Amino acid sequence: MLNCQLLHDYAENFFGYGSPKSKLWFIGIEEAGGRCERVVDERLKKWSDGFNRAPFVDGYKFHQKLSDCNDKQLDRLFRDPVPPQRTWDRLIRIQLAIEGKPCDVQSLRKTEWTRSTSKSCLLELLPLPSPSVKTWNYGEWLCQECDSKLADAFRTRPAYQRHFGKKRAQAIGQLIAKHRPRVVIFYGSRMKRWSEIAGFPWRDVRMDSALPARFRRSEDRLYAVVRHPAAHGLRNKDAYFQCVGERIRSLGFGDLEESA
Repeated sequence: MLNCQLLHDYAENFFGYGSPKSKLWFIGIEEAGGRCERVVDERLKKWSDGFNRAPFVDGYKFHQKLSDCNDKQLDRLFRDPVPPQRTWDRLIRIQLAIEGKPCDVQSLRKTEWTRSTSKSCLLELLPLPSPSVKTWNYGEWLCQECDSKLADAFRTRPAYQRHFGKKRAQAIGQLIAKHRPRVVIFYGSRMKRWSEIAGFPWRDVRMDSALPARFRRSEDRLYAVVRHPAAHGLRNKDAYFQCVGERIRSLGFGDLEESA
């Protein structure tokens, strides 16, 4: 069974993969996975014992020696031949297009995606992995000795969202103010939380005339809200995400190199 205190600490303090010093941040709703208790328990313990509960970790190093519910090693997502991963592949396509680089399959596999040396950083509004937004297993995985106040935050998905949603949005907004990325891309429809992070109402920002996405400059930063890479109803998704990157580049945000 899962340790409630460790689960709470992870949900409150872990934010994502890559370097927060990077100039491009992707912010999603929730990480996929978490189909069985064992893989979540391994993840929590590795974050605590192997990474000293750091808010950001190297994606490849973190997934080393972790496995999925079918006992397949998760670091295969980073080793050649890298298997397709529709969410990551399409976010990488945005990054390559921003930089003016080819977006072919070979180029997708050659990036340092989510590494500590990467030019991009991947964060999640809600950090606990789950197979879908309709699935919630954590209420059944809590240990018997859990403190009731800690356990209450994980008994149902609505309770989890109420407890951590606004708190996490505020914390991510503070991280953006601290690390000053040039481009912040939200993917998926959580306009209320994206507004809390960015500091302005996203629903007042008009949809781009050429593609279903919203863009807004704020001081020296560009914010964008785009479709989720796994969303239904979007034709030619690869081309869409490439166009998003090209539009960001055309707005003058193609330089993702860290300042000296």
